[in-house]
Amino acid sequence: MSWGFPMRGLFVIAALLFLGLVSPSCIEANKYKEKAEATGLNPGVNYMQPVKWRMTYHYRVREIHPDREYVGTTPPSYDPLIPTVGPGTYEVWFVGPREGEEIRGVKQIYASPEPTEVAKSTGDINMYYYDFAPDGHLPREIQASIQWEFITFERYAYWKGMPELEYDKNSELFKTYTAEESPITFHKGLVREAKSLIPKEYPNDYVTTAMNCYNYILANFEYDLHQEEFAEFTGRPMLYDSSRCWDNKTGQCDEFANVICSMLRSAGIPCRPVAGLVHQVIEEGDSREVYLMAGGHAWAEFYIPEVGWIPLDPTWGMSIPDGVINPYYSYMGYQRNIPGVDYFFGKHDPFRITMFKGWNTQLNPAPKTPNAESSETWFVGHTDRMSGIKDLTYGWEGSYGRYYTNIHGWARAADQVGYNFRPELEILGPVDPRDIPEVIKEIEAEGNHFVDVPAINGNWPFNTIELEWRHDENGE
Repeated sequence: MSWGFPMRGLFVIAALLFLGLVSPSCIEANKYKEKAEATGLNPGVNYMQPVKWRMTYHYRVREIHPDREYVGTTPPSYDPLIPTVGPGTYEVWFVGPREGEEIRGVKQIYASPEPTEVAKSTGDINMYYYDFAPDGHLPREIQASIQWEFITFERYAYWKGMPELEYDKNSELFKTYTAEESPITFHKGLVREAKSLIPKEYPNDYVTTAMNCYNYILANFEYDLHQEEFAEFTGRPMLYDSSRCWDNKTGQCDEFANVICSMLRSAGIPCRPVAGLVHQVIEEGDSREVYLMAGGHAWAEFYIPEVGWIPLDPTWGMSIPDGVINPYYSYMGYQRNIPGVDYFFGKHDPFRITMFKGWNTQLNPAPKTPNAESSETWFVGHTDRMSGIKDLTYGWEGSYGRYYTNIHGWARAADQVGYNFRPELEILGPVDPRDIPEVIKEIEAEGNHFVDVPAINGNWPFNTIELEWRHDENGE
């Protein structure tokens, strides 16, 4: 699937590493659960490895052409002194990092111009909304930039001593996150399998039930390299419900997130999908130079009473090479010899940037553009709505086919080129916990625990690296 980010490169590499499934012997119930020593960890969710980031969004349209559709390499020019070019609408919504469990201290550094409105949407998403034609007249050109800084943490679940409490089945949380909602569907065979994975002797052992469902996916599913091509060929939406993945036993990250949510919900465990950016650690060359490769991704998290939301990622569980987790992802996990396949059940590295939690996001404010769709199933970064435009000149060079804008509710000619949205991401390095006492207090006030684990054994190879998402030669 395409999100407007180079998602494919990240997971093609991961999938090529794992064209064969991890053997069942590698995914037995997490053996470290019993033998791990506490070593500074508390039962429940522990926070460690704070990392600081800077994210910048740029949106640009160089020329808007409302009167005619132009096909060619050199679009016609308008008089730069003409401020508006015709009647119409042009709306843009940005979604930045989501303040929450794994992201703290989100701070807007600048916005140019200031957004027309900043509003909360479903899933506690902050939407930065621009109305570029407030009087119903299209401007000749559009340009906007927003920048944030924030801190991410590794979230590390320690199971020993974790409380085992029953859910309040009358609570809004339980009702919301155990319900069926497209694309999280309750396939008959899926429900039967999920319920069979509940321990008969301990039906309230929600961690074991969740682990069993996670391991079932790892043992029985394969990553699908052709989902995007199939969606483009058939014209179907790129976010499929759980049934397709369950029936075919193949899928991509969003489908695995849907399946694990469907399994856990049907087993009576609140679960929700999560989407954002992940960064794969790459070592190259004789010098073993280390850098991060960014891509869009989806995973999930389940809820435990009096503990909170626990992350799990079936895609990376089946895609990270077997063996001890890379120390760049988790120095604590590396020290304790935790296999990568186990790490991504209940633990997440600090190189994830969460944009939203839950699908079917309502745009806020609602679009005023005539006939515009009012929601996005999911998106990371931005979306836009417009009317009265037959052609436009993109802000940056590049190549896109017809399907780039389908998820935005409108289509442009297949031979048009370029893109209007350009995100940039810079990792600023590790954070000294002494510099963020209020954030640490906030984490501990929530009942969680902060562990001062030095980032990558005190060595930090990323502090001068700037990350920028770029589209490949096919515009993906």
